Amino acid sequence: DDIKPIDNPLELCKSHVFSKPIQFKLKFLAHFLDVIASGEEMISPSNFKISPLPHQLLVLDFVLNQFKPRCLLADEVGLGKTIEAALIMEELKLRNIVKRILIITPAGLTSQWKDELKIKFSEDFMVFNGANFKSLKEFYGKETNVWLNFNKVITSIDFLKPKKVNDDLSENEKKRRENHNKSVFEDCINANWDMVIIDEAHKLTKHESGEETARYKLGKRLSDSVPIFLILTATPHKGKPHIFKNLLSLVDPYLFSKLEDLKPENVKQITIRNKKRATIDFSGNKLFKNRITTLCEIKWDSEIDKPEISLYNKVVEYISEYYNYAIKENNHLMILLLMLYQRIVSSSSRAILKSLQNRLNTLEKIYQLAKKIKKISIDNFTELSGEEQLDFIDNFLPILKNPELVKREISIVSECINLARNATLGRSDAKLRQLISIIDDLKKSENDKDIKILVFTEFKETQRYIIETLENIGYETTYINGDLNLEQKIINKHKFQEEAQILISTDAGGEGINLQFCYIVINYDLPWNPMKIEQRIGRVDRIGQKNDVFAFNFILSDTIEEYVREKIEEKLKLVKVQFGDDKLSDILTSLNEEFQFDKIFLDYISRNIQNSDELDKISNQIYQRAKEILENDDLLIPFSDLKNIKDFKIDNIQRLPRKIHLFLSLFLKERKLELREYKNNNDVFFFKNDFRTDIFSSYYKKVIFNQIKGIDNEDAELISLNHKFVKEMINYSKNFGKISRFIVEEDKFKATNGFLFIWIFSITNNKDLNRKYVIPVFIEGSERYNRRISEYLINNIENIDLKEFKSSENIDIDTFYHLADEEVKLIAESTYLEVQKEWNDKIISDKEKLEKYYLQKAKAIAQIKIENIKLSKQKELRKEKHEKILDLKKQSNLFPHLDCIQIAKINFR
Repeated sequence: DDIKPIDNPLELCKSHVFSKPIQFKLKFLAHFLDVIASGEEMISPSNFKISPLPHQLLVLDFVLNQFKPRCLLADEVGLGKTIEAALIMEELKLRNIVKRILIITPAGLTSQWKDELKIKFSEDFMVFNGANFKSLKEFYGKETNVWLNFNKVITSIDFLKPKKVNDDLSENEKKRRENHNKSVFEDCINANWDMVIIDEAHKLTKHESGEETARYKLGKRLSDSVPIFLILTATPHKGKPHIFKNLLSLVDPYLFSKLEDLKPENVKQITIRNKKRATIDFSGNKLFKNRITTLCEIKWDSEIDKPEISLYNKVVEYISEYYNYAIKENNHLMILLLMLYQRIVSSSSRAILKSLQNRLNTLEKIYQLAKKIKKISIDNFTELSGEEQLDFIDNFLPILKNPELVKREISIVSECINLARNATLGRSDAKLRQLISIIDDLKKSENDKDIKILVFTEFKETQRYIIETLENIGYETTYINGDLNLEQKIINKHKFQEEAQILISTDAGGEGINLQFCYIVINYDLPWNPMKIEQRIGRVDRIGQKNDVFAFNFILSDTIEEYVREKIEEKLKLVKVQFGDDKLSDILTSLNEEFQFDKIFLDYISRNIQNSDELDKISNQIYQRAKEILENDDLLIPFSDLKNIKDFKIDNIQRLPRKIHLFLSLFLKERKLELREYKNNNDVFFFKNDFRTDIFSSYYKKVIFNQIKGIDNEDAELISLNHKFVKEMINYSKNFGKISRFIVEEDKFKATNGFLFIWIFSITNNKDLNRKYVIPVFIEGSERYNRRISEYLINNIENIDLKEFKSSENIDIDTFYHLADEEVKLIAESTYLEVQKEWNDKIISDKEKLEKYYLQKAKAIAQIKIENIKLSKQKELRKEKHEKILDLKKQSNLFPHLDCIQIAKINFR
């Protein structure tokens, strides 16, 4: 029991227990990779099947260099803020800084985030929403905080936000809201998250008066409770300084305690913003191609298309009449349904036929049974796609209570159905004829009979109609819609890429699916919100697109939609001319939130907007608001300096994969195994021997190290620093190769011999600073430190051919060790002082912000007239300040540690 293995390299050296040179190499590489994983070098860009870009690395570098990783990512639309946030998350995970992560998005983006993180980062996030939360509570127990049961969660801002409770509510509603605030809101806040990411963060608004909205309260509570806080938005200020200041105070309340703090030099401390048209790839080429958009006005033929014209006019008459009834009844879902019918009748006669048949069935049941349907929440309705909105309403539609109105509606709907049957019987509509004509023209103009074309529609029935017609005339098609799961969407995406010529997608299906290999988009119908059109075209007009993008927008001539759209587009075009296409894309979401484009269309259809002058007035208000936002944009939030963007080279990303490749090859070689490259697929490998482990059993036939190869080889296993097998190899290799002796062939150091000592130097504050350094020290046989040889060996040892030699010579290793020990302490001290200065500068800066913040709060409290309240608040403030200063003091304490891990006797020849 008293016998213990010798672990210390110095004692092993004295015992002449030498390892093979290859084991020495493996141990060195294992520690080197370990140091990288805990150090300042970026790891995440090479760890996943993505092709990161210089501006995304700039964002990652900016956040990692913050004293506290709390930032606003404000890149223009289309630059990949999701990828940037995910890279930051993965980097912090790899460094063991974060484990529990909460992502908050608008309701319409939760699935998109989940799918993108799964596809690109192999991350499985749980989505919490109203549909599954109750089931989770029942499964885990009503008193359980279910948020604590999952380390990676995505949820929507409106599901999570607190609900207002007051005495005007019924007892049941009051109880329901109180339960929500406890089990959803408070439990989430208290779930010990390490990191929170909030997308579309401009929704966290606060009134100019200072009153907090429910969304802002959510942001504030989360900001106060987590150390790492990222907010993402392309429109952080909406042209209003107070909105921007309140948003920035969530990120850093000490830097932005008052409006006067909103200075560019302050904003740049915690904000990074890249301009779309200034970004480049690693070769210095611009990332984005041109976009050519054509508005296709489809004119009805008064004879051929008479059935369609009659149907359209009758549906407009129905909508106009019942819209006003629905407003009087305060029937929000009826209003939304009528809005959808107007869009559906413009989409296709077949789609409106099916929808009206469903409506008629519902009305007849209602009329016979006089059912009463409870009201439901319609939060986030406008964020859903058209098809999702239709499904939502079919399930939860409250009705008008007057039976005569229901009877009258049955009569009108029946008449519309008869017209729709007539419009669909044995004929194709004008839009479909135009679609076929454009496809034929594109094949000729692009000189490509197999050209890929993406067709978007809002509705599944129109999608089916297009597919049937195109396949009947010989086109191979595929489709994507919201009914497909992620795996099915990916299969159909590949079918489009490899076989099918035309992909027909709904808005719900297209989210998160990128199709850069296609450059033609046809919007068969147009959503009323222009941002949704932008998102559609963005599926192909994005990073990685090699061609100019052509978009064709279909609109029916001489219709109400055309007139309203023309008025709004006229003003939006002015914005494009003055500020650029990309700037307009950035603010479309904000404009829709303020002006509700859907409502403008419906108000005009129902004559609530009385005439064109009133529509002109609204259009001008949209223009003026857009102008206000964009004119304030550069004043409030300067673009980041991209002059250093060329410092981020592709080689910086590929250096780590090369080391991992070498490490694995050496590991296999030591076991008489081999890694071979496929002859017809460069940088894709297989194991020549039957090599398996529990972890590696499924993927040993196709292996990659370069993550960019993974984009075209989705079935290959990416061996990265984060891979379980690499972690296993690192842990195993550290146990061997502590001492060795070998010959190195190198003319410039010929006839030199001596000892190489390798130390790991670590610096930590036992909280959020953990740095490691590899320090080599070569002591010549003449007992002199040689810096050149030390640096040569550390930079080249994995590539040098090391030849083992045997010797019975007795050497006083203690003398060499003490010389090396003295030298390494000098190097370590210099490194420590550099880190200490850098860290202390950050601590001092943070302390100054704290002092300024608490001085402002103290002045405000001093104005309180009621003495006992004032004294109580002053006491609370002193306590809070003391705790914050104490935390900073703890962070400033750095603890160094030196550990000699390897010794080698080296003879140069």
